[in-house]
Amino acid sequence: MRRILLSIGLAGAVLFSGLPAGADAAPYIDYAPVKPPDNFIELRGAREQFRVPPLLVKACGDLPDNYGEDYPAHVLAQVTLLRMLDTNIGTGSIQRVMNGGDNGKPEPDRVVYPPLSSPANAAQCLRDLAPDWAEKWEGGPTTRRDAPGWKTVDDELSRVFELWGRPGTEMQELCHDGDWDLTISLVIRTWLLARYHYSEQDRARLDEKMSRVVWLQGGASQYDTVNCEIAGKDIPETENHNLLITSTRYLHNLWLPMLSPVTVQGATNKSVADYDVNFNPDNETNGLRARLTEQLDTWLRTDFLEYNSRIYARLDMIGLLNLYDLGDEALRPRVRAVLDLIAAKAATESMGELRNPTFRRRLENRGELLFDVDEVSPMMQVWVGDLAPVTRTGANFAEEGTLAASSKYRPPDALADLMLNPAHHSYLQAFNGRGQGELAFGAPGLTISGGGRSTPCAYGAIAGICFGSGNDPGHPERLLLIPRRVRGGQPDAKPVESWLLRSDYDGDTDCLGNGIACANKWVLGSYAPAASCRRAFDSRGDHVSALLFNRSCMDETWPRESCFYVYVRDLKAGSQIRPLSYLVVHTCEAGFDDFVAYMTDGPGQHGPWQNACAREHGKHPGGNCLGWKVSLTPPRVTGPLSPGDPVTLTARTSPGNLPYTISTTPVREASASGDVAAYANDRLRLANPAAGERLYDGPGGTSPESDRRGFTAVGNVTLAGEVSVALTGVTHPDLVRDVQSSYVDQTVVEQECTLTRPDGTRYCDETHGPPMLPLASWTYYYRGTPFESGQPVTYTEQRPIVHPDHTYLIRTCLTWWRFMTAQDYWSNQYGEKDPATEETCVNNLVSPR
Repeated sequence: MRRILLSIGLAGAVLFSGLPAGADAAPYIDYAPVKPPDNFIELRGAREQFRVPPLLVKACGDLPDNYGEDYPAHVLAQVTLLRMLDTNIGTGSIQRVMNGGDNGKPEPDRVVYPPLSSPANAAQCLRDLAPDWAEKWEGGPTTRRDAPGWKTVDDELSRVFELWGRPGTEMQELCHDGDWDLTISLVIRTWLLARYHYSEQDRARLDEKMSRVVWLQGGASQYDTVNCEIAGKDIPETENHNLLITSTRYLHNLWLPMLSPVTVQGATNKSVADYDVNFNPDNETNGLRARLTEQLDTWLRTDFLEYNSRIYARLDMIGLLNLYDLGDEALRPRVRAVLDLIAAKAATESMGELRNPTFRRRLENRGELLFDVDEVSPMMQVWVGDLAPVTRTGANFAEEGTLAASSKYRPPDALADLMLNPAHHSYLQAFNGRGQGELAFGAPGLTISGGGRSTPCAYGAIAGICFGSGNDPGHPERLLLIPRRVRGGQPDAKPVESWLLRSDYDGDTDCLGNGIACANKWVLGSYAPAASCRRAFDSRGDHVSALLFNRSCMDETWPRESCFYVYVRDLKAGSQIRPLSYLVVHTCEAGFDDFVAYMTDGPGQHGPWQNACAREHGKHPGGNCLGWKVSLTPPRVTGPLSPGDPVTLTARTSPGNLPYTISTTPVREASASGDVAAYANDRLRLANPAAGERLYDGPGGTSPESDRRGFTAVGNVTLAGEVSVALTGVTHPDLVRDVQSSYVDQTVVEQECTLTRPDGTRYCDETHGPPMLPLASWTYYYRGTPFESGQPVTYTEQRPIVHPDHTYLIRTCLTWWRFMTAQDYWSNQYGEKDPATEETCVNNLVSPR
């Protein structure tokens, strides 16, 4: 079992064991019923559906026979489903996932999504919670007040032991048992989310009960930060447990009755008196708010000590989401910024929720898996939609999905758009708060991530030994090129490193830049282009491999629109001390062989190699220079083959230097810097310039408000029946979806004008022109960023235009979608009340000649 509390701090009594008997045979989280969103607009409409699969897996399993974190997580899933069933959108989303559906398009574009297949008892489980779950929601916030599921929740919460357990990291061999803070942090979350449903009398009864279960209260004690003492040295509490302890105190003080000193001192569990030494419930004067503020600001400046932890990231998320959803406004902006930092890492370092970051804690969890290993990715599946190339997530990650599904937090649309829209997946991002050198590069259709630097054990060493549970050093990863893929093939085939193009070297490196990376050599995985899409030859003593990645070269899981080239060159420069190979990527605007020629013999070829001390090879005055380097100018990642940024790649074996470096790696002095996220002014900033901005398509290119950008539309009519309208005065055309209304009005302009213009003036006699010819209907959804000037948009009439002497009135209506931030989602979780779109129309007179 992944999360087992072996004991709880009373006399060392062993209480807990493995998975409960009779559990569903190999359940899994089934996302097959839900269509992966194509853009953040679709995501807004379907986001509730992505909450359902992990909730059903967690809620419909057997109730655990212990009170570890799995027990309250099970009840939390039940409460979240009941809350969904108290709303129209929640009820409809549960029904849609259970029954399956389609994409709403006619044949041949119709895609059918099957009913939920796991857990097998989902329908019965829902009937046990609310027998009328499959019926239409009739309105009102408590339509299912008498649902038996609420009585079940009451009974399950009432069973949890009072004044029990010891918080903190479990170190049974060296100090004492712990982990009770995991349980009670989920208990208080579950109760506070369920509390709204109960009567005032029942609420008061359960508040008293929960106060004795969640007994952490008041101000801090020394045990919040010091786990125990070994050899006269304090062993610090881990940051995730410290956050759980402090956040749970904070919420107890806000919501639950305080335990009296008599109750605390009289508890048979000594831990209660150890931890509850301050009885002041005011979080301002008892020091908790200041303590949490300092911790949150530290994470924003320097990242987590346990950055990207492969088993404990969920603990940080429990504490943060508790403060975000259930805390007060005094802390919420800072909590939101930290959550945005975590989401920015997940968005930039992944592709389709496959992720490969450098990490600290639990090095034994390092392996080949790229899915069902990172604990933030299952949360992003709920928040951004299931983007993985497989439809089944391990049931072991249902708790992470339940946490995300029970929260009001939503990543900013700027990050969701980055993950959903391949055209916007373009950045070079760094995170270096702990000196770990995290880097990620994104281009349409691919992410390159990994690398990083080794870091010392998180909580220090005693006599060179990293004492403490999970007091691990940080470890880099191989550089991986992770391509975008769509669903297909085996639904449970978990992606692994050996499928992908990857560096053979897995040590310290920061050799990753815009479209270029270097290592000792590159290994082509099993998910590779067909032989006809590869080139291999020698050039100037080097070995060259070139690869074309597109749908015809790959398989049905490759997106139809995704296409890029990869050029790998193994340098064979004399008596090099360390091997050096570089990889360059470019999207497919140019021809494949043209790209290969550009890199081999054209402007992209590398220059002569030098030693790393800039001395001519073979001349080493004053000793050897342990390293060598080459310079080149790869092409820009997208567009025509034109020179990009010059780079110098260096391979070293000298002590104190990174083995592989690149000259253009961005400055990484803060926790976040790069094209997506940056730390500035004591806060995390998403660098997308239009996050939260509403754009406006006003006539004449005018901007009616200072925070809006305008454009106008002009165009020409052709005798073939096409009306070509070009957007002008704007930058960056990002059409997310085709097709609202436009029409052509044919009129004769040679006669005296008697028809009415849109502004009310008359311009010709109605009898001199044929009736209005309606065009097909289009709606253009645009991303909230600038647009490129002059981008053509073509409307095509189904009938030929037969009056070449007429002038046509073109009415172009474009819909702009507002990017919402996490703050926007807090006030309007689903974007329903917010006028998230704005439609304005531009009128233009165009002539066919």
